[in-house]
Amino acid sequence: MVDYVRLGKPTTILFRAAAFIFAGSAVFCALGEGLTRTYANGYTITLKIGESLYESLPTRWGDQLDPRPVSVQSQERPFIDPVALTDDSKVSREVSLSVGLIDLMNHVSHAKAVDRITPGFFDSYVKTISLGSHDHLNLPEISEPRYWSDTVKNDQMSYFNQMVSVLMAINLSHHYLGHYAKYAEKMGASETPLPINQFLTPVEWEMSVKAGAINSCSCALATAGARALFEAIDKLPQRPSWTAYIAPPFANLQALNKELDDYEFQFYHGTLGDQNTR
Repeated sequence: MVDYVRLGKPTTILFRAAAFIFAGSAVFCALGEGLTRTYANGYTITLKIGESLYESLPTRWGDQLDPRPVSVQSQERPFIDPVALTDDSKVSREVSLSVGLIDLMNHVSHAKAVDRITPGFFDSYVKTISLGSHDHLNLPEISEPRYWSDTVKNDQMSYFNQMVSVLMAINLSHHYLGHYAKYAEKMGASETPLPINQFLTPVEWEMSVKAGAINSCSCALATAGARALFEAIDKLPQRPSWTAYIAPPFANLQALNKELDDYEFQFYHGTLGDQNTR
């Protein structure tokens, strides 16, 4: 298990990209020969990406968030939601996600990486995902040695980082766009916190997707990974209840992926204005 380590804050897009790759690669190397079939991506890189997303926001938005805006929970069920924690009369606005979601993203990222050398693998893998008790996921392990090559592992890390970045950026936006304040009472009305996506309007969701895409691209993390995750969910025979934490039930995931691709293209061609600048 990777410790909850708060890493230093990168200051440029290129440094961020290099830092994410180095962080993952260093852990893979540290595992040693014979133990490489363990995903390096987890707590540390997730926390690091959260800090980088915070730094990339305009000051008027970042000031509303905790500088270290991510917490990881031990639940096996995939989960991500904006939260506000009160400590000594101070409110920390952040995003909370589960180890179950990290596990899901690691496996889906791996399947997508393998698909680059074995076309059709991703579609076949998604069909093997099944639900256990209490809506927990059964994720088959990918064990064939050639699917753990350095090239595949690097692609897996890239997809994972992109998934984490876009999902966290969307959920962080719910704070500075006012969605969390609007729906917090409804989200906490039951024993288990409900996903904010159950209450968002299509317009609010679209605002958050756009803001999240800009925030993520500002950190040199594109949208391909998130699009792979949404594609995987779309291929499931039916959407399990936990998928509402990732996207609203009304969301057309194919249309969503096209939007993310368009926002990425516009961002890197400088046509999204100065929304990502301070």
